[in-house]
Amino acid sequence: MSKIRGKDLLVSIAGLFIMGFGCGMMVKSGWGADTTNAFFSGISKSTGLSVGSINAIANVIMVIVIYFLEKKYIGISMFLAIFLIKFPVDLAISICPSYQSVLTAGIGLVIALFIVSFGASMMIVSGLGCSPYDGLVLSISGRFHLPYLAVKYAADAVCVLGGWLFHGEVGLGTLLCFLLMGSFISFNRKWMEEKYG
Repeated sequence: MSKIRGKDLLVSIAGLFIMGFGCGMMVKSGWGADTTNAFFSGISKSTGLSVGSINAIANVIMVIVIYFLEKKYIGISMFLAIFLIKFPVDLAISICPSYQSVLTAGIGLVIALFIVSFGASMMIVSGLGCSPYDGLVLSISGRFHLPYLAVKYAADAVCVLGGWLFHGEVGLGTLLCFLLMGSFISFNRKWMEEKYG
């Protein structure tokens, strides 16, 4: 196993906090969360637990599933997510405003999406692994020899359906996340990999 650099660990933790804060911004907006938190916010309403706590519990479950499917995708970033993701998500929900118009919602959600993608890209370039959700998609794709994009879209669709059934934060932000997140991550990841060493 290669030695973990302090720089990589710091970048991964910072990326996790940035990504979590952006997710919390989307939940609080009132115009729809990202695909996973659309589902988690619905479970939160049903159980009384915070969205951050649901995130942490779901991350534990996903890591266990990944272990049995394709444990090669398990990295330190997944365990950081289990223990740390609750704090930035709940912080953003507690301090960020709700949007009052379609215009402010559109602008605010695009900014939040960029923040989420920025944090996710930092986690990727750190080399310490991806989030449990991304790892789960990769594991299902690898184990059953299915196209990655097909599994990703199917997983997102399941999360959105779950969010709708549990009355979670499904809306404009969820649609924007579905359409733009991949492009934002590709953009951020490209220039980060050029600068990071």
